[in-house]
Amino acid sequence: MKVAILLVSTCLAFAEPPPAVTELLRLTTDAMANSDFGEVIKHFDPGMPNYGEFAQRMGALIGANAVASTIEITRDEGDDNKRKLELNWLLQVGQSRQKRGKVTVTVERKTGTWVFTSLDPVQFFTP
Repeated sequence: MKVAILLVSTCLAFAEPPPAVTELLRLTTDAMANSDFGEVIKHFDPGMPNYGEFAQRMGALIGANAVASTIEITRDEGDDNKRKLELNWLLQVGQSRQKRGKVTVTVERKTGTWVFTSLDPVQFFTP
C-alpha cells in the first residue's frame, strides 16, 4: 500500500495558512501516493501558467512510480482568498530515489475551493 507523508510546518515568524490550504496540500500528496492522476490534477487550475507541461510531467511521474511526499511550508503570505507559499518538497520516487526542492506555489479560493493557480518550477516533477 502506498503511503503519503505530509509534514506541514511553518516558522513562527510567518502566519499559518488556513486549515483548508494545508488540507489542499494533504489531498494532493495523498492522490500522488495513490497514483490517482485525476484526483491530483483537479487541485490545479487549468488556467495556471505551464498547466499543460505540469500535467504531462505529473502524469508521467505518478504513472510510472510509487511516490510519497513530504512538504514543509517555509514561507506563507497572503489573505483568506489568495496565498503564496514557498515549499520545501521532498519526493520519494519508487524505492531508491529522492528529490528535494524548493517549490513556490500560489493557491487561490475559487468557487469556495482552494486550488493551485501557479507552481514553479514545474520541472521538479520530472520523473
